Amino acid sequence: MKKILALLLALVMVFALVACGSTGDDKGKTDDAGNDDAASGEVKAVMISVMKGGTYWGPIEEGWLAQCAEYGWTGAYWTPVTTNSQTEMLELAETAISQGFKILCVCGTDANMWSDVIGRAKEAGCIVIGVASDMGPELLGGCVGPDYYDMGYTVGCYAGNMMNERGETEANVFSIQTNFTEGQGQDLQVDGFLDGITETFKGKVTDLGADTNDSSVSIAQDKMNAMYLVHPEMNVIYGAETYAMIAAASFIQEHGLQGKVYTGTPDSELENLQLLIDGAFTWGSQLDVVQEGKSCAETAKILLDGGTPETYYVPVPLTMYDTSNLLEFCESYGIDASSLKFPE
Repeated sequence: MKKILALLLALVMVFALVACGSTGDDKGKTDDAGNDDAASGEVKAVMISVMKGGTYWGPIEEGWLAQCAEYGWTGAYWTPVTTNSQTEMLELAETAISQGFKILCVCGTDANMWSDVIGRAKEAGCIVIGVASDMGPELLGGCVGPDYYDMGYTVGCYAGNMMNERGETEANVFSIQTNFTEGQGQDLQVDGFLDGITETFKGKVTDLGADTNDSSVSIAQDKMNAMYLVHPEMNVIYGAETYAMIAAASFIQEHGLQGKVYTGTPDSELENLQLLIDGAFTWGSQLDVVQEGKSCAETAKILLDGGTPETYYVPVPLTMYDTSNLLEFCESYGIDASSLKFPE
């Protein structure tokens, strides 16, 4: 009888231990039988970006999470501790795979670095797409982002035409970008700008070179100051990323160069629109970045359903404007311009 009681007690303890091991903390993990969250119909989708917030990535996150929610997915947005750290982003991708995420949307900038982890993701049945940086169809199922060359070219043509209208005879261009991208991304954007302004501007165009700022306003402004000391004739600053554009406006204000140095706004925030009116910015360009985030989820959904996107690379629309059509631009984008102060 004692032996039977001991056996029953042992069985009770085994079942208790099994119950303790089956907690909500295991959600997303795969058991020995290969079952995971997909078995319950849950789709977990994560965007792994270079940074949190800002006028570019903040709206992308908003659009991504909203579209994920509309599909009934569990959406997430992860960023590295160190801005732009591809190494930390690779670690986040590994974590996503181990936690059973079905969809990975990544801003990877180095195909060689990402090839192994993307290979493991595909082996685990994951869908991998790109956002704002294209590592190629060999690795990605699709990509959403600006058409970098076309975007730069469009802005370059716009700048050249403005300078023609104002009677400028020289365009001495200095460019700032996040980092150099081996002929992709922002490298193409800068190339496009130089081609656009060269083809459009009637005067002489001189390329003063390009530098990087690692998404830092202070670094960008320091490099503009250094370039201005060596080349005081610099009169065009092309910011290929948000923080370089913000730095350009600060540089122009600091040196009293409103109307003398040409540069563009990073977005259509009222503060920047006022700077456009005041002359710190010369033109504006607006990417539909909320739609960029939504398009990432839409592309993933097509792939998840077994389809093929109509186009591998989905471009983000760009709208140009300046003070001459600012009110019309604001009206078309639903921006309340009543607080803007125009010169009398």
